[in-house]
Amino acid sequence: MSLFPIILLAIAVSLDGLGAGLACGLKQVRIPFLSVVLIGAAAGGAVLISMLLGAWLGGFFYPKLAGRAGGLILAGLGLYMLGQALRGGEAKGLFGLLHDPAKADADNSGSIRGHEAVVLGVALALDGFGAGFGAALAGLSPAATGLAVALANVAFVSAGLHLGRMVSPQAQRHMMILPGLIILVLGALKIAL
Repeated sequence: MSLFPIILLAIAVSLDGLGAGLACGLKQVRIPFLSVVLIGAAAGGAVLISMLLGAWLGGFFYPKLAGRAGGLILAGLGLYMLGQALRGGEAKGLFGLLHDPAKADADNSGSIRGHEAVVLGVALALDGFGAGFGAALAGLSPAATGLAVALANVAFVSAGLHLGRMVSPQAQRHMMILPGLIILVLGALKIAL
């Protein structure tokens, strides 16, 4: 099994984490490292669960058919995400947290901790839930992909927090195209192979 599709999928579904980190950095909302790890664990866990469900359902189909179905799901999700980004719309996510990740700071303490981090992690993983389901049907390893998503979220949220003071909101909007484009390409490759 090649790690390249797993890494690409992890990057695609974790780019929201970069955006969340940027948004929190711009609004001066702190996310301590332990909370960043909780965010990554919640995101990776949600993708793992969706992939286990996808792998279980894929067991009822011929492997080639399941792989093509997974590719179609990924390509469809990628097209949808790309369309949303090009129209300027944003997926709202859980409680609107993808639109404004700083709302995860429910107690207005200026820092996202504990259960707030888990809620933000789950919100970030919701976009990856469908991608994880399709990826499992396409034959990617649930354990490796879940771990890769968790690690990528930790890296991207951390990087976003540090870059938040340097990146303009316009640049953030342009980055919204990348996740959909990557997932679309992964889906197309799985359909073609």
